[in-house]
Amino acid sequence: MKNYDTLISETQKLVRDEKALNAQILENLRTLFQARVHIARGFHYFPEFCIKTLGMCESTAHRKFEALKISLSVPDLPERMAAGKISQNKVTALAQFIREERQLVGRKFSTSQVVELVEAVQKTDSGIEAKKWLATQSEVVERSTQDVVTFQRGSGNHRLEFEIDDETYELLERVKQLESHKGKRPMNEILKSL
Repeated sequence: MKNYDTLISETQKLVRDEKALNAQILENLRTLFQARVHIARGFHYFPEFCIKTLGMCESTAHRKFEALKISLSVPDLPERMAAGKISQNKVTALAQFIREERQLVGRKFSTSQVVELVEAVQKTDSGIEAKKWLATQSEVVERSTQDVVTFQRGSGNHRLEFEIDDETYELLERVKQLESHKGKRPMNEILKSL
């Protein structure tokens, strides 16, 4: 069997370097955001500045922006991330939690509350565990089946998520079965044909 110790060591170093680079990028983004450089460059939305000026992909720009917003309340967040104390996934989960609480129930968080949330999320074992713990802290009551959860627009495709009850789901599955003679098709294609 081949010895991969050298490759493993090299990859471990790259992972450490990546954490340090991500922390430095976050620090730089926070400085640019606070200086409102994106506005001076003609961008009203900071992630758009990150995409078009800094060359980030869309999902990275949004994740970094979420982390940036948390770092405004927790200035040492980049150092925590560089040290591996908290991952980007956990920060993203926390940012999503704060956004949804604000949007769905108008909940606001003070700086000290954000710091406490970061401390708690930092102690969880993974991003998934962080999400589970955050769900226990939520003030959002069960959503109605009519509530739209998210709507994202982008390059000709739109993402719309909503909740449906079991009866509606079974009806959609039945339509899918009835349409199966046309071959396997994704649900969006089936909905277009209705």
